[in-house]
Amino acid sequence: MSILNSTPQWTNGDLRRLGDALAAGGTTTEVHDRYNAVMLWHNDLAAEVATTLYITNWQACPPDRFDITARPKTVDTLVQKLQREPRLTLDQVQDLAGVRIDADITLDVQTALAEEIAAHFGERSRVRDLRDNPHSGYRAVHVWLRLPGGRVEVQIRTVGQSAWANTYERIGDLLGRGIRYNEMPEDQDAREIVELMHQLADTLARNERSKIKLVKTQAEMRIARESLQRMPVAKKVTRQYLETVALLEELEQRAQDMRDGQDAAQAEYLGTLTEVRRMLDRY
Repeated sequence: MSILNSTPQWTNGDLRRLGDALAAGGTTTEVHDRYNAVMLWHNDLAAEVATTLYITNWQACPPDRFDITARPKTVDTLVQKLQREPRLTLDQVQDLAGVRIDADITLDVQTALAEEIAAHFGERSRVRDLRDNPHSGYRAVHVWLRLPGGRVEVQIRTVGQSAWANTYERIGDLLGRGIRYNEMPEDQDAREIVELMHQLADTLARNERSKIKLVKTQAEMRIARESLQRMPVAKKVTRQYLETVALLEELEQRAQDMRDGQDAAQAEYLGTLTEVRRMLDRY
């Protein structure tokens, strides 16, 4: 039987007690053995979900277009999470098993893929959209799976969101993980780096929303071209024809302006991100 449909040997109460012990700084052999057993299970659970994602032919985005990684939550980040959120118990932690999808996709494809994955894994799955309400600048779409084998979090990120998140992760490792919880560093230079990353996140969000508008404009252009092609020769001097030609020219100019703006914004985004990474090298 697949681990997805298998029931682990511990109860939710067992997980809660283990979480309490970890949050309290438990270092006994028993606590470590219990933790290792739980994380080995969730490592296998994440790997199985990743395999399912890879072999399934998704309508929104074929799997050969994205990169998949799987990992269990590390003990350091888990303990910090439990200590920061005292009301959160270990059996409620959604990302003990985590799978990440990074893909060169637009926001609408990102949404469609998340909804498709949630539907595939069953009615207990839930889509959590972090794009309009980002967490400390972090934007992505998460799918929370509730399986017989346990909870799994599937993170779906665009290429830009992934680059931002990876850089912010590095900043957290160097300057303190509190930045993930909107805690600003006391050092002025470090604070400027974090503030710059938040500005970059907003720039990226605007650019990615603009790409959706470009796709819609390109669809309108196709409709206008097809309309012109279907018109009989006799009608190619009519008012309707001239209006359609004018509309197509307007759409083409609008699309070009969007492309130019996106290219400029992308160049600025990547350039600033590179500068942030150079600044981090000083730490």
